[in-house]
Amino acid sequence: MSRDTPDYLRLPLGQFLDLVASEDPAPAGGSVAAVAVALAAGLSTMAARLSTDHLADAPKLEARSDSLRISTAPLAQADAMAYGRVLAARRERRNIQDALSQAADVPLAVAEAGAEVAEISSRLARDGNPNLEGDAISAAL
Repeated sequence: MSRDTPDYLRLPLGQFLDLVASEDPAPAGGSVAAVAVALAAGLSTMAARLSTDHLADAPKLEARSDSLRISTAPLAQADAMAYGRVLAARRERRNIQDALSQAADVPLAVAEAGAEVAEISSRLARDGNPNLEGDAISAAL
């Protein structure tokens, strides 16, 4: 990845999708997973925001979901950058293990956030606003 790598959070959705489908090595799975988790967190935030009549702790679920959305979205860029460092290390034939180790941190953070979003969303699907059950289920998946 070079310095002219686009900021994935500022791209129109269609352009991001085109980049994912391109021959470039990034963005790829890790970036897509980060965006998917951020979107799921956004759905959870909406479902929690509209579940205050159904759940006493809806504001707490809303705040946590929104925090996960905000913190996970930038991991799309971070994953692509980390993979770029792995590719550079392989080309230079040095520090490959360090680059791989650092690159593993990003998907781990995405997975941890995804697990928490799934837990929140499941709770909202079960006990939240029944009109948003489908949204909460989508977020959990």
